[in-house]
Amino acid sequence: MKQAIKPLAPGYYCNPEVFKQEQTQIFGRHWWLIAASHELDQPGDYVGRKVGNYPVFIIRDDNGELHGFHNTCRHRAGPMVTDGHGSCPGKLLVCQYHGWSYDFRGHLKNAHSLNSAINKADYSLYPIRVATWNGLVFACADSEATELIEWLGDIPQIAARFPATDQLSPHGTIEKKGRTNWKCYADNSCEGYHVGLVHRSLGSTTNSDQIELKTFSNGRFVGFDVTYSASVEDPTRQGAGYWIYKYPGLLLHFSEFSFNAECVMPESAGEIALKRWFWINRNQAQRRGVTADSLVQSARTVIQEDLQICERVYENLAAEIYQPGVLSVADEPGTIFFQSLVREDYRAGKIDK
Repeated sequence: MKQAIKPLAPGYYCNPEVFKQEQTQIFGRHWWLIAASHELDQPGDYVGRKVGNYPVFIIRDDNGELHGFHNTCRHRAGPMVTDGHGSCPGKLLVCQYHGWSYDFRGHLKNAHSLNSAINKADYSLYPIRVATWNGLVFACADSEATELIEWLGDIPQIAARFPATDQLSPHGTIEKKGRTNWKCYADNSCEGYHVGLVHRSLGSTTNSDQIELKTFSNGRFVGFDVTYSASVEDPTRQGAGYWIYKYPGLLLHFSEFSFNAECVMPESAGEIALKRWFWINRNQAQRRGVTADSLVQSARTVIQEDLQICERVYENLAAEIYQPGVLSVADEPGTIFFQSLVREDYRAGKIDK
């Protein structure tokens, strides 16, 4: 008899109070993909995003170094940047509310009438940690969290089998919002059980004996070692590939001629924001009859299909009819592993539904 395991209860997905606790006990303690390095190419370039409920931004200084801050002026909590991506026209960051200004390292430079009344060194912007790997820029709000390379665990070793981003060319992004819980999207992303029904085109390029699923404690992620067979429905997936879902909200997809990375950002108990960045070797892809645009479109289709099913699952969880079913060790080991990580962090943070 095959073993069955109970999944997380609906309250852990739908309860706003649980989400509030996750903000400090989970989201604030992990690294989050914020940008691609090429988006921060020149001094003064910045990217603004939210990490859970924390508005943050990252900026490159005149020495080429990246700095991250909470997007909160020390005067009266005004925003320093008000768009997702831009460049400072001068040498200073200026608060969009009252005009206090800071250098790109976060040091207060001008407080107007209060310049002589305060010690400006006491009013620097609130910093967040920033680190990069494989052309990706990550941020972490926790000063005591492990370094990024440790947090990634075995991922760099797997990535070494495929082209790095500096061997590829950037090719756009996809951004989408979803009315679902971040754990619904992760539960789905950590298993291939649904692929044949939900993703007809993707399913035509793979079958179960072409995929080896493994769970990794070093890095806390689920990995899918994939061999693609190009199909009429989706010719963009060919040769060796690797999918990763890294706890709590990072998706990585490697192939012989492309790479993409997606941030799954929780925004509320019932909302997520997705952003995916793409890189491609156009010459290699062209030789296989694949264009960069078709590759992005294929990913867009899969993301939309995942969102649609996850939104319906969340609706059903929120309806308070469903009682926890069962998870299959044979078919859903990745989802079981992901939920074990959630439970582990819930126990550590004393989170209860």
